[in-house]
Amino acid sequence: MSRGAEAAVNPHTGAPYSSRYWSILKARRRLPVHEHQAAFVSLLAQHQCIVLVGETGSGKTTQIPSFMIEAGVGGSGRGAIACTQPRRVAAM
Repeated sequence: MSRGAEAAVNPHTGAPYSSRYWSILKARRRLPVHEHQAAFVSLLAQHQCIVLVGETGSGKTTQIPSFMIEAGVGGSGRGAIACTQPRRVAAM
């Protein structure tokens, strides 16, 4: 989607998106997990608990919570979002 086809106002704050937002979004879209967003949101609608496994650096910890918030999970009493990292590398 081009920037013109997307909302120019953050629905959470009512403020316009900054140029920094657009540059971060561009980087997010290059992460491997981004291409699976629709499938993840579909699974989220079907299951109460999901265990997600993927390569280090694929965007799991940074992007999945955002996908969940966009799907209406978390905040305002609508559930909680938790990310665990049981690997040795994550503890460093």
